[in-house]
Amino acid sequence: MPVIPLKGVYLPNESTLTPEDFYDTKLYRKRHIIERIFGRLKENKRIAMRFDKLDCTCLSFIALALTKAYYLFC
Repeated sequence: MPVIPLKGVYLPNESTLTPEDFYDTKLYRKRHIIERIFGRLKENKRIAMRFDKLDCTCLSFIALALTKAYYLFC
């Protein structure tokens, strides 16, 4: 939807708006899953503080933490 509404477009009154008009529930559910994954990753101090010097070791530890979270919670 454009920032400036087009001429002749119906803009509902605030009293007629429902919570479904503000956000897409399916998209919000997917976002919630992603936020939980990041929260589980940050439980590991090594990932949250980024102690590793090399990118490859950091990425491998992230993969290990994701594998651990998958087997524990799924």
